[in-house]
Amino acid sequence: MKSKVIIIGGGPTGLMAAYLLSLKKFDVTLYDRKPTFGRKFLLAGRGGLNITHSECREKF
Repeated sequence: MKSKVIIIGGGPTGLMAAYLLSLKKFDVTLYDRKPTFGRKFLLAGRGGLNITHSECREKF
């Protein structure tokens, strides 16, 4: 029987947690108050989640 896990928040951290738990065969349900998940990824570069920033490619 799979263990059930509920994750509140469909941002980057919630999505990563859901992914990692699903790899371990947990039954994951993800909830968010917004109509879509991962909105921060869609906005990357226009706000605080600019993962490329100013690092040189080799160091990154």
